[in-house]
Amino acid sequence: MDIVCRYDKDLEIFLKSVVKYTLDIYSAELNLSRLKLIELINISEFEIQKDGSACENGTKIILTSRLYDMLPNYNIEELEDNRDFKTIVNTMYHEMGHITDWVNYPKLYEIAESDSDIKKMLPALFWLEYLAEKRSCQVAILDKMDICEQFVQNEWHPYKINLSSADTSNFFYLNKVISYFLPRIMDKDVTAYYLNRINNKLLTKYLEKLIDEIEQLEKLLPFDDIDFLTNLYEIMNEYYKKFKRAFTPR
Repeated sequence: MDIVCRYDKDLEIFLKSVVKYTLDIYSAELNLSRLKLIELINISEFEIQKDGSACENGTKIILTSRLYDMLPNYNIEELEDNRDFKTIVNTMYHEMGHITDWVNYPKLYEIAESDSDIKKMLPALFWLEYLAEKRSCQVAILDKMDICEQFVQNEWHPYKINLSSADTSNFFYLNKVISYFLPRIMDKDVTAYYLNRINNKLLTKYLEKLIDEIEQLEKLLPFDDIDFLTNLYEIMNEYYKKFKRAFTPR
């Protein structure tokens, strides 16, 4: 595995230490047999804010410099309690989780990486993000409830679909965030607490439907067949139409 930062050698040295740190502590459930490259790229090269992604058929992890640029130094011993550093490690572990799952679910990842058929891509992407984030929540690198607070405080009016924007009117982005939100609230008591705080009752009903479907899908694991996600798509499609009717500006 190569670990590179082509624009800053000091950052490259630090990146290698972050990879080692992550693997030393959290490698038990990871399978990185197909991973060939981890590369850190300057955030200025990206149009939208992001911290990392797994790509190229599960052989590469791309990380952005956004969080790295916020660090006070590159000394891990001094950074272990730093929130930005913890987020860096969490991002590393999350993307390594995708590489691991790529070994087990190559057909679903192929579909998730393509935008040619949104009926297949959307549920595949949602499911794979849910699985990777569930793994990250279980190791608890970060306070897992921060995202929950942000989610319930947002005013979601998702009446459109856009594959690149990150705003609360975007149904695609809503589902991306839900795939991070739901792994944190699957305990029944926690579920009730957060769902009761959502003012958008249509969104609450959508989440309840998704939770029921996820519970059924988890009983079927492991599977690498998009047909297993047909009902997940039907739920998404049903509620997208409802959101669109309710929130499209007139």
